[in-house]
Amino acid sequence: MTYQELREWVDANPFAPFRIVITDGRAFEITHPNMLRPGRHSAMVGLPDDPAEPDVPGRHVTLALLHIVRCEPTGPSATVPAVPTP
Repeated sequence: MTYQELREWVDANPFAPFRIVITDGRAFEITHPNMLRPGRHSAMVGLPDDPAEPDVPGRHVTLALLHIVRCEPTGPSATVPAVPTP
């Protein structure tokens, strides 16, 4: 997975929730754009700790981009963001 691919998921307008799946099989739900910060080689995934504020991370995990197998849409709109053409 590349930085640009993750940015497309986060910047989709309107934002649609999605799941990140990594090489060991774990999955992380991204329910709000505040919950993912992609970087050049890794991404920080926010983990909420207060159900009243699901878009505010209480802690985070850092994932190496090379371990991200795929992103998959979740929720009612479940569509993959369009890839812009160069």
